[in-house]
Amino acid sequence: MQPAAHLTRMLAEYLDCSDKALPEPGDRPREFARFQESVDPNFPDASTHVRWSNWEVSRVERFKSVDSAEYDEIVVCYCRYSPIEPEWKELPKIGALQEGKF
Repeated sequence: MQPAAHLTRMLAEYLDCSDKALPEPGDRPREFARFQESVDPNFPDASTHVRWSNWEVSRVERFKSVDSAEYDEIVVCYCRYSPIEPEWKELPKIGALQEGKF
């Protein structure tokens, strides 16, 4: 539900083929933004900042696919609006990102 009690159909969609752990209740998706003063001219459309969302995972459901499906499983995370005061943090410059560093 949005703050004004309106239903929200989809906050975000992610395709992930890694072996990373699934989201759990209490996790928050990240929000990305592009602040003009931080734009890299080599990547003018890239996000420059990130912060935690005001939405919090409240329930996770897993749906196994049939053998002929394109995906092994689909995971749906239900979220509740739980406002916080997240700070925008500048993302590392493209090309300088190291795995596990944020």
